[in-house]
Amino acid sequence: VLAVAEGIETALAVRAATGLPTWAAVSATLMESLEVPEGVREVHIYADKDGNGRGIKAAQVLAKRLARAGVRGAIHVPTGKVPAGSKGIDWLEVYAKHGAGGFPRVTEAIRCAA
Repeated sequence: VLAVAEGIETALAVRAATGLPTWAAVSATLMESLEVPEGVREVHIYADKDGNGRGIKAAQVLAKRLARAGVRGAIHVPTGKVPAGSKGIDWLEVYAKHGAGGFPRVTEAIRCAA
């Protein structure tokens, strides 16, 4: 099992909140093309909730590609509206505000089918 987040700070928050080994993709574009090691069977994708939808779209592209390779994917998106004047919400902001309690359980994820 591996977790993936867009930025390094967000990945560190995901690691702290979940205890899962977590990779930072660095950007939404790089998230779409991320390759996971052989043997990884499930990936939890912690998407940024951007006002323009870019973070969620990148997570969906990755999850669909992983599914075609036989890897289960789950997309986690912060709840709530993007504040006016803000680019979006990421999991670091969730962690800073709510701690680990602000993170969803796996059953609350959006499951991606092949």
